Amino acid sequence: MKAAMFYGKEDIRIEEIEEPQVRPGTVKIAPAFNGICGSDLHLYHEGPIPPAPTADTPHPISGETLPVVMGHEFAGVVEAIGQGVEGLAVGDSVVVEPLMVDGTCPACKADRYNLCEQMGFIGISGRGGGLSEHIVVERLEDRSRPAVAAGERREPPRRSPGPNPQIDFRNSIRSVFCCSVRRSFKKVS
Repeated sequence: MKAAMFYGKEDIRIEEIEEPQVRPGTVKIAPAFNGICGSDLHLYHEGPIPPAPTADTPHPISGETLPVVMGHEFAGVVEAIGQGVEGLAVGDSVVVEPLMVDGTCPACKADRYNLCEQMGFIGISGRGGGLSEHIVVERLEDRSRPAVAAGERREPPRRSPGPNPQIDFRNSIRSVFCCSVRRSFKKVS
C-alpha cells in the first residue's frame, strides 16, 4: 500500500509499505480524511521534535524509529474488525483518537492520560498514520473514551477511485470531530 513516510526535516516520501493486518482487539480503517495541523508543519520544517522518534532513538511506547507514517488527525471507514471488538461494523465511519499512552504513569493512573509522561501519537510516533491507504488501530479498554469512535455516515468519503486514491484535504479533522459528536454519536463501549 502507499503511505506518506516522514524521514526527517523536509523529507516526506510516498512509498509502498506492507499493508497492516487486523488482529484481535483491533480495527482496520481506510482513511478518508486527514487534517494537516501545526505539529505536522513543525515536524516537516524543523525535523523530529518530541513526541516524534528520531532515526536513532525509538519512541518509548511504539518502539519505532524514523521513518514513520504521517497523519495523526484522520477519519475513515471501517474495513475489518478483529476478534473481540464490539460496537462497530464494516462500513462505519470513524474518527481515531491518536494518543498512545503508557497507562502506568501518575497521570494515566489518575485517568488524565492526555498528560501521559511518555505520550505519543499514531501518525507522529509510529503505529501507522492517516496518510496511508490502510491503518490498524487498537481498541483501548482502559480509557474513558474509545480509540475508535463511530458516527452515523451521511455520505461516503470523497476519494478518487483506482490504485492511487487521493485523500480529500478540504475538510479539516476539526469538522470531522464536530460532525461526529452530534447527538447520534455512537459510543464504542
